[in-house]
Formats: sequence, C-alpha cells, structure tokens
Amino acid sequence: MEIGWRLARVAWGKGYATEAAKAALYDVFTRVGLRKVLACTDRYNLRSQAVIMRLGLERDPSRDFNRHSARGVRQYWVWIAHQSF
Repeated sequence: MEIGWRLARVAWGKGYATEAAKAALYDVFTRVGLRKVLACTDRYNLRSQAVIMRLGLERDPSRDFNRHSARGVRQYWVWIAHQSF
C-alpha cells in the first residue's frame, strides 16, 4: 500500500499532512493488518520529505525510480513504514 498527500498551498505548514498520514498509518497497521506501507516523493519536494521523516519512515534507495514526462525526467525517492510504526 502507498500513502500520499496533496494540500492546497494555504494548508501548508499547519501539520495537516502529518496528522492525516499518522492516522492512516495507524489504521492500516492496526485495523487492516498491513505490515509495511510505501511513500514516495519527488527528490526535490522537501516539505513532503519533512512529513515523511516526522512520521519515522525509513528511506529505501533500492526502490527509487524515475518518471519520464514531457517536462523531462523526475526522480522519486521511496520510504517505508514498518508495522512497528
């Protein structure tokens, strides 16, 4: 399972993404019974990386990937939350 967030700019920096992601992780680990969850972020999206780090996810460079588009190649970093979250 993957988690992600997208917020309007006016909502940035207020803790909404962290709070929602924390609740989602708790739910999928306790109620759904998953053992690991992936999150990915553009390598330059420092705000999302800050949320991910506050959540305690671990970076897994072996899962990083590139996505090609009309704008060029974008690099994505992958992070993992384990059941011990």
